[in-house]
Amino acid sequence: MSGLGGIHQGGLKLRFVKSEDEISRRELLKLVLPRYEVIPFIEPGLCRGSQECGLCLDTCPLKAIKVEADEVTINTVICSGCGACTIACPTRAIVYPTFPLEYLDKVIEGLLLSEATLPESRILALICQYCLPAPDKDGAGQLTYPSNVPSLRIPCLAMASSWLMLRAFDRGAQGLALIAHKKCSLKLDLSIWQENVRFVQSLLGCWEIEPERIRVFDMADDSHDVARELDQFTREMALLAPTPLSVSEPISMPVDGLLLPALIKGLVNKVGSLSKRAVTIPMVPFGRLEAGSQCTGCGLCAIGCPTEALTTSSSE
Repeated sequence: MSGLGGIHQGGLKLRFVKSEDEISRRELLKLVLPRYEVIPFIEPGLCRGSQECGLCLDTCPLKAIKVEADEVTINTVICSGCGACTIACPTRAIVYPTFPLEYLDKVIEGLLLSEATLPESRILALICQYCLPAPDKDGAGQLTYPSNVPSLRIPCLAMASSWLMLRAFDRGAQGLALIAHKKCSLKLDLSIWQENVRFVQSLLGCWEIEPERIRVFDMADDSHDVARELDQFTREMALLAPTPLSVSEPISMPVDGLLLPALIKGLVNKVGSLSKRAVTIPMVPFGRLEAGSQCTGCGLCAIGCPTEALTTSSSE
């Protein structure tokens, strides 16, 4: 457990892996080696439970989140550590010890402020760490990046939330590259994060910002091909004018409450005005509720809203 001190016990998963090296007879009993992996866990004090919320239950692609006596927990045996659940919780009760949002935000800030990235050509690469090709003994086969494309590895692009992508533009990115394999090694449905990509692209379009500033790269291709595609992407982004999202200071993160609406509201102020187009994709993380003629005014929707966004009032 070296290097894992201080991590909540619920955020550790014990996995047994077989040694790939030749072993002696004396080492035969150690054929199966234990290894600890860090995974998300749930803070009971912040969780509102399945009765009041339960949004995380349908988010987990492996159904690793369970409810016992109204206490929501993560099954460490089933959990793959993809982090998809962390972006669904409205109260930030699901914690990924090695990838908290504040940490990711600071890393993005540092990467985009690096001397190697010029202000007019900052491009951030979000990479699934399980999809990167393993280098051979000579170190060949590794993916190389253009000098102005800093990279951030995350457990899975299921953690590439709409907030994280928009935050990159808020921090000064002029383009965003998402790199993963079409055949997910964790056997996850790619639509988990691709819907987030489509939402952010549609939102950029509403702000009259080129949606093609976000591009997905498939690691199923040869790493040299991906490197060439990244290089072409940087040249295309260099031809575009800087976005208005990076002309002023980044939006402050709220201490509590929903992050995405707060960020979008701040970005709207940067843009100045929205176009008349609307986000029309099927999956939108939030929106405006309109009650139809069949509404009885019972108030059940307000009672069941996990973010307390709905209220009821009586009218004379």
